[in-house]
Amino acid sequence: MARINIVTTESANPEQKALYDAIHVEMRNAGYSESDIVEVITHVGMNILTNLLGKAGRIDIDFPKVELKLAA
Repeated sequence: MARINIVTTESANPEQKALYDAIHVEMRNAGYSESDIVEVITHVGMNILTNLLGKAGRIDIDFPKVELKLAA
């Protein structure tokens, strides 16, 4: 199985690449498979893109605001 690198450019910051490698190893050690890791990255990317498009398009929030209650 080929390893999937989050950082793919040759000009990546070495500290940042080391961090991504450490996160990858930590996720693998926690029991996540390569496909699980790709799915996590994909979901995070989709949420970021959705938020950016919502902000850029000035989308109105069409659901009621929910007040949070403090835990006892």
